[in-house]
Amino acid sequence: MLAETGGSSPESGATSRLKTLSNSLTSLGYGSTSSGGWGDWGLMWNRIYSAGTFSPDGDLTVGEVSPGKTFYAGINNRTQKVGTGTIYSAQSLATKDDYTGDAGYTSEEAIWTNLADGTVGATGLASGEIKLDTRTGLVWSASSTATYANQMDAVTNGVRPTGGNSIAFCNGLNSVTYGGKTNWYLPTQKELFQAYIDGIYGQDNVFGTNEQYWSSSEVSDSSTLAWYVGLQSGYTVYGNKSNAFDVRCVSRDL
Repeated sequence: MLAETGGSSPESGATSRLKTLSNSLTSLGYGSTSSGGWGDWGLMWNRIYSAGTFSPDGDLTVGEVSPGKTFYAGINNRTQKVGTGTIYSAQSLATKDDYTGDAGYTSEEAIWTNLADGTVGATGLASGEIKLDTRTGLVWSASSTATYANQMDAVTNGVRPTGGNSIAFCNGLNSVTYGGKTNWYLPTQKELFQAYIDGIYGQDNVFGTNEQYWSSSEVSDSSTLAWYVGLQSGYTVYGNKSNAFDVRCVSRDL
């Protein structure tokens, strides 16, 4: 009994009460066998002391926890607290789209960064702005100043489509090495829609614009139809390739 209370031999006694207590704390994952500010009292005593003196250190408040739910928070505070917050009092992500031009809450969107401007010259772009979507790694050109038809040839998966003024517009950026790149292409429907999801308009509605943009995605059951996407509201619709819509080109490092 002296060894258990006096600490002279804390590791003795395979069936001692100290060992039973230490084993119980170990199974619960409480405490540590390492020495601390109290010194080094041996493996079992270290665990018992560290478990007994542990205090929660959190920053939650009762108003942030659902009503009736219990928790511990606060420096050196072992008092159980009960939440008083309202369930779903704050929607964590956006509740409105970007249609009105109010970017609003953008935490669900990607971070967009400005790359060095390209020389506008004869490219037909609204500006020299070039932006990187850090979530996808795609680089986007500014919008075209004019609208174009998209009468591209029949599309084959995995093969870059040819033909049509929209594709020719992106090829024109390659011919002048716009932004130092020669791999600009007409984006797919999903790439355009992902740009909307990632906040191309919400992060910068001037760059994103409220126009419709041609994609290189043909409607699967009609070679005369292709998809276009509105970057302001995220709608995606198919139309006849002879229709004229804006063009925005994309580049990726392969």
